Amino acid sequence: MKRTNSSKALIFRRVMAMMIAFACAISIAPSSAFAKQASKKSDETTVTEVSGYRDVIISNGFSGTEKAYDGNYFAIGDHGLLTFSKICAEPECPPELTQTQAEDEFKDAEIKYTVVEGEQVVDIDEKTHNYTLLAGGKAVVNLEATVTVDTDGTDIDGNQAEPETVSYTATYTFCVMSDLSGVKLEKDAISLCTVPKYGQSTASTTVVLMDCPNIEYNTFTYKLSNKKVKAKIYVNARKKILDITVSGKGTATATLTINGTEFKLKITAKQVSINKDTCFIDKGKSVKLKLTGYGDKVAWKSSKKSVATVSSAGTVKGKKIGTTIVYADVENVRIGCAVSVVKKGMTKVVKRAIKIGATCKYSQPRRMQKKYYDCSSLVWRSYKLIGKYFGLRNWAPTAADEARWCSNHKKLIGKFKWKKFKKFYYRPGDVLFRVGAKNGRYRGIYHIEMFAGYRVVGFDDEGKPYINMVWANRPDNYYDDCYGDIFGRP
Repeated sequence: MKRTNSSKALIFRRVMAMMIAFACAISIAPSSAFAKQASKKSDETTVTEVSGYRDVIISNGFSGTEKAYDGNYFAIGDHGLLTFSKICAEPECPPELTQTQAEDEFKDAEIKYTVVEGEQVVDIDEKTHNYTLLAGGKAVVNLEATVTVDTDGTDIDGNQAEPETVSYTATYTFCVMSDLSGVKLEKDAISLCTVPKYGQSTASTTVVLMDCPNIEYNTFTYKLSNKKVKAKIYVNARKKILDITVSGKGTATATLTINGTEFKLKITAKQVSINKDTCFIDKGKSVKLKLTGYGDKVAWKSSKKSVATVSSAGTVKGKKIGTTIVYADVENVRIGCAVSVVKKGMTKVVKRAIKIGATCKYSQPRRMQKKYYDCSSLVWRSYKLIGKYFGLRNWAPTAADEARWCSNHKKLIGKFKWKKFKKFYYRPGDVLFRVGAKNGRYRGIYHIEMFAGYRVVGFDDEGKPYINMVWANRPDNYYDDCYGDIFGRP
């Protein structure tokens, strides 16, 4: 049947208006106590409170229309209509189009529903167009409707134009929160330690959500009872755990609410320190290690029991010359000290060098005067305590001459190597000769510095220590660029 031009124009305007109508809202009425804003609400979404009932009304559309959730998560038990809108009310729609559409346009429409994902999540009654949500997770539903729409105008013979058949398709995604009333936390209390001396201000752990269903879609809030304890807590939906990072000091109760279910978790944060992170003792002597900030029993261990042993009270006794790491594992952290065992009398030598550097002034012209020093006189004065003068009893030789003396007495132990350092080859009291100057002196040596041991500054995830190089008169790691320089052991 042919139509008049006015009829064709009207149908064209009508189809164009339907395409415009895709910008119309999806009206949803959320009622569940679980329903909370999960993302920024779209300008196209209208949300009102209706107990237990949520209608999902999709605006008139054409093939290919797709709609995700409306910015609110659904809850198990939510139900209502899932259908197309009855009328196009956009201001851009031509007046004649809105006037010819009846309010019950979709009353007798044939709508086919296909659940393409999440059949266990949603149930749909095709007769009543009602959906019911059965489980947590995601459900994707395709809708296809065929509607007969009356048209105005006449054909070329003057007869009334036949009704127009229009098809609509759309997709809607339900994002449903699970009911967590049967879920329990793996533990109701956690205790975490930090070691500020190691630059460690936070500590992390996880807590498993036991018997937890799908929580891909969730709402989560928490609060702490003690402001001195800081915590960042996140829900890991994929692993079904809580990721927790703690800082500060003290005890707090965390009240967590996930999908409307409340959980309680006691959090204790401790800041732990050790009285020594580096030390040296003569063979056969002892030193006591102590922790502060941790009141529970501590189990001490030595990485090399042949070098030094440690008691349950933290008393370390030197057995053999070398270096060992004495440490304790306290809850989630490891803390320890590098203990070097040296020959009898060497502790006096190193302590004297440290004291001279801390209390005297550097001056080459006054290097042999009281309360003054330079690099070679510091070493000479320190070794003088155990009867070693580097060839001169009454005057400190230069650094180059001290190196020559070490060479003549087979006291040089080779060039510095990091591999040796990592194996604790060097000992407190060893001396470093810096070479390479064009000064006409032995091997171009221009400086000497005393090695004072190793310092623990932390541990990696495998429990291996991070170690600093300690010097008697310089900050840690000051000479970490000493490749090619020579070590001596007077």
